[in-house]
Amino acid sequence: MKPSTGPGRADAAIPHGFLHYRLNSIFGDPFLRLLRREVEALVKKNHGDGYVKERQARMELTRINRELKGLKARSPRWKSGSRS
Repeated sequence: MKPSTGPGRADAAIPHGFLHYRLNSIFGDPFLRLLRREVEALVKKNHGDGYVKERQARMELTRINRELKGLKARSPRWKSGSRS
């Protein structure tokens, strides 16, 4: 069974020793600083290795699409409507 997918996932893992943390604050707002490798290891344990790879691939595709959209907006060739 997979754990809940709410915002308290890290909060539940910390007392059990799965994640180390450091309490920080910016402009008076507190937050937990976690180690990326520990968080990724916890996600792999809970959801499987394929989940992490799929999410990373999706994020990379989103970044590329955003960059492509910006390049098309700046290109005079695409602005004139001529796409061949």
